[in-house]
Amino acid sequence: MKRPLLLISLLSAPAVLSAAAIDYIGRATVPGTSTDLSGLTDTITWPAGSMPHNQLGGFGSGIAYAGRGNLFVGVNDRGPGDGAASPHYYDRFQLFELNPDVATKSLQFQLMSTPLMTNANGQHFNGNASDFNTAVPAATMRFDPEAVRVGKDGTYYVSDEYGPYIYQFDPTGKRIGQIQLPSKFAVPNPNADANTELGNVMGRQTNRGMEGLAITPDGRYVVGLMQNALIQDEGLSGLDRLGINNRLVKIDTTTGETQEFFYQLDGISSGRGANEIVAVNDHQFLVLERDNRTFNNNPASVIKKLYLIDTNGATDVSGKALPATGTLDPADGVTNLTPVSKNLFLDMMQFPEFAIDVPEKIEGLSFGPLLPDGRLALYVTTDNDFIGTNPSYIYGFAIDLKETGLAYQAQQFATPEPASFVLGGLALVALAAKQTKRLKPRGQRSLPTLKVRDRF
Repeated sequence: MKRPLLLISLLSAPAVLSAAAIDYIGRATVPGTSTDLSGLTDTITWPAGSMPHNQLGGFGSGIAYAGRGNLFVGVNDRGPGDGAASPHYYDRFQLFELNPDVATKSLQFQLMSTPLMTNANGQHFNGNASDFNTAVPAATMRFDPEAVRVGKDGTYYVSDEYGPYIYQFDPTGKRIGQIQLPSKFAVPNPNADANTELGNVMGRQTNRGMEGLAITPDGRYVVGLMQNALIQDEGLSGLDRLGINNRLVKIDTTTGETQEFFYQLDGISSGRGANEIVAVNDHQFLVLERDNRTFNNNPASVIKKLYLIDTNGATDVSGKALPATGTLDPADGVTNLTPVSKNLFLDMMQFPEFAIDVPEKIEGLSFGPLLPDGRLALYVTTDNDFIGTNPSYIYGFAIDLKETGLAYQAQQFATPEPASFVLGGLALVALAAKQTKRLKPRGQRSLPTLKVRDRF
């Protein structure tokens, strides 16, 4: 029997400047009480509430174009209750179509499938903060998905905040690989309690892990972006955040070699951080920088911006510590380290239709296929924190590549055999498995771990 599709009516955006280099083309509104296609029927609870386990929330934590038609992949984060839901919230993918109508300035959202994330044994990755095992790391099942990218082979790379980890999944949701990050990114003493975990002297800050993930157009490099500075990069003073130098790690998926660069936030007040990164080409990226303010605050103070960055010319800081601010190498206090270049590409608050009721958590960022008029689609998504009264939003923008001068290169995807593309199904899995074999480092078998050099 054919499964029902979730079809949601969307807001039509008022007219905008048609000649602008970047146009706002509408917003999709997905009610917070919508349900997904996971098939889960139980109810999960936490100290402040409860909800159906199949509630369609938080799926805007990350979004990626799937390479076929208007299909996209979203990831839910760790679920409600800050990792304290019972039973554990199951991590999942949401596959959906976004169909823009440039003439009417509207979008249509259609949910297609909801694969659950599992390990090779069928155990569910979940958002529970306590589900980790320091003695046997492979037994750790806690996973807080924050970004997703689709590989050239059709598999999904997902980064998270707990590890941070970068896992590779097939389209059914089964983990098939892992990119092991340099140890500097992880806290040596993880803890379910956020404040206790902040007592670590190195690694990512609690709830400020690998929020962003990009993949270069040729599919060779995966780039992870930390939301805030590492603890050892003077990211914290007690429980107060103060570092503005966020690390990016660029991983060669064929060799395991890495490079590290740093991105400088505009500031650290109002909960500011870098929330997403998407590749423009092999050295330029768009980075989403935002605060934790909403339309309820003074609109003039709300920060929701996209910056165009370039890693060319930036210092590889793999073996270096970073200062809290500025660029002076802490090793000598004299040498200047060069961050990635950074130029404002889009201040989303300039559009009244966006600013009027913008939520706090603008988190996902993805290019889409070219629009019928030749402009490039860009989609920005929100994380509604699984609050039933808060809808999830998907904002659409159209980029005139000539007017902006954006040197965009479309991502490459393998072409499946005719009529073999099945959403989340076995036909695509077979293709992904075939292609994945080419990406495995030599000598690795099931659940390949792509190890990198730890140079700090």
